Amino acid sequence: MICKTIIPMITMLVAVGASNELLAQTYSPMIPPAGATWRNWYYCIDQYTGQIAYYCGMTLEVAAYTNTNAHYHGPSDSSHPRSTMTCVTSWQCTPSSGTSINGNTLWVGSLGVDVRGSLVGQAERIYVSNPYGSVTTNCAVGYTDLYYNDHPEIWVRIGGTDTGVNTGHGVTYYNRYMTYDSAVGLYYASQEYLVAHMEISKICTNDMALPFGGKFDICPFSGIPGCPAVTPWASPHASHDRGTAADVAGTGSTQCSNYGGSGVNISEFIARCVAHGAYSTYSINESNHAHCQFSDPNVWPH
Repeated sequence: MICKTIIPMITMLVAVGASNELLAQTYSPMIPPAGATWRNWYYCIDQYTGQIAYYCGMTLEVAAYTNTNAHYHGPSDSSHPRSTMTCVTSWQCTPSSGTSINGNTLWVGSLGVDVRGSLVGQAERIYVSNPYGSVTTNCAVGYTDLYYNDHPEIWVRIGGTDTGVNTGHGVTYYNRYMTYDSAVGLYYASQEYLVAHMEISKICTNDMALPFGGKFDICPFSGIPGCPAVTPWASPHASHDRGTAADVAGTGSTQCSNYGGSGVNISEFIARCVAHGAYSTYSINESNHAHCQFSDPNVWPH
């Protein structure tokens, strides 16, 4: 995709871009984590003559919009991961790539940059300025094929701040996004399990993926059970980055029973997931829950 952004010599600013929609929010565009790049072209226009202004210096910087994609934790400073830019023509920029660069249109009259998404799904902005004006171009990092996946008639939501500990991603509504095929597989595995166990009416589903996908980091704070160290943005939940995995609470889960659900026999539930498309190699017993993985986690970046 190409975005032509005009930076006038005085104050008038215009940004034009394409649009991708993900559920309830629209970003322009949605860049895959560490995937395809998004090319932007920047120009300086003299608003009085309407002509391109040559040898126009500008500064470009990528920043993250905090608290997007359910990342309700810091830090929000320069250590926060974000997308990077690379100049199409390296000798027009110093440095030629990074999260902040200085460029000049020189005799070419334009400056092109390729934006490559980081591994963190989030909304971002590219702020471009010269001595005469500035413009902000909005975009986001994430996947466009994730859908909200909840069936309260058979599932109890657990795992967010409303049922568990604060892992920095809000309530249970934010941790259950999946690709369509993965969601269908989990649903039918659940239905078959309940038919085979008429003594229970609901099971408990936990982590799937965040709304945009990308890093599902659950150790951003100290004192979180199961986190030996504070590792924000390290994605100990890497297998949940793509929206093709889900966790289902096992028998004996207090969190599950406290909220009206029943734990499953882990090995049996995994077998039912595999029968509906999960990969047996990557669907595992994680001691207190079944982890059903509906794709090979080696095929996406994390």
